[in-house]
Amino acid sequence: MIKRTPGTNLIPKAIYRRGQCFVGLGEFERGLDDYKRALALDPNNAIIPKLIDEAKKKQQNYNKKSKAMYSKMFTSESNEK
Repeated sequence: MIKRTPGTNLIPKAIYRRGQCFVGLGEFERGLDDYKRALALDPNNAIIPKLIDEAKKKQQNYNKKSKAMYSKMFTSESNEK
């Protein structure tokens, strides 16, 4: 049975699953937005806060890796000159 939020056509589970898809694609902000929206619609859901924490950790790891990669790109370029 599909659990709709009263007074809306929104389904919290569908929204948080879409958030999972966005996070899986590396679109962390969009995923976090969907998680927060799903949590607002279903505040008693214990899974969504865990997903928010996981997404934030994944985003931080991605940012660290990107920063390291770009810093290597620019330092090696300046060393070759």
